[in-house]
Amino acid sequence: MEEKRKNLEKKNDKELRPPCQPWGITETAERIGNSTDWIRKEIRKFRRGLPSSIPRFFRVGARYHWDPEDVENWLEARKQGGAV
Repeated sequence: MEEKRKNLEKKNDKELRPPCQPWGITETAERIGNSTDWIRKEIRKFRRGLPSSIPRFFRVGARYHWDPEDVENWLEARKQGGAV
């Protein structure tokens, strides 16, 4: 029971995070009904500096910041089969 409560708190904490952080991509994808498996793989590639389908404009300096609107536009285009 205690573990369930902790997991629920973690989930609620995630929802409070600002959407412009790296984890914003998967949350945005879930919200608009996109599959998150390929996105997680792409994020891993992106962070390692490997070629990925995540646009370079998502990267700012050494840290990763995603503008929520850019993310949503990109994911919507991917969902409809287009490349951005």
